[in-house]
Amino acid sequence: MAVMFVALMMTPSLHAHAVDLFKNGKTTVKDTFGGSSTVIWILYVIEILSALFTYTKTKNLAVFCGIAAVMVFVNVVFGLIP
Repeated sequence: MAVMFVALMMTPSLHAHAVDLFKNGKTTVKDTFGGSSTVIWILYVIEILSALFTYTKTKNLAVFCGIAAVMVFVNVVFGLIP
């Protein structure tokens, strides 16, 4: 076991040098899912429509708290995208 450990330590590290093929796609992803993208507005509209539908079915005002929760969640998650 010790011989194997020493042999592994003696092997040279092999680095892979490659071209980043997705480098140009970063701007596309940021434009699509970034802070002021269409995806965020679509999520907001879907959440508001679902809250209105749920309110008409249940007559419970607490469903509108989901709008604030989704807005906070979306801003945090989409803010993490570099």
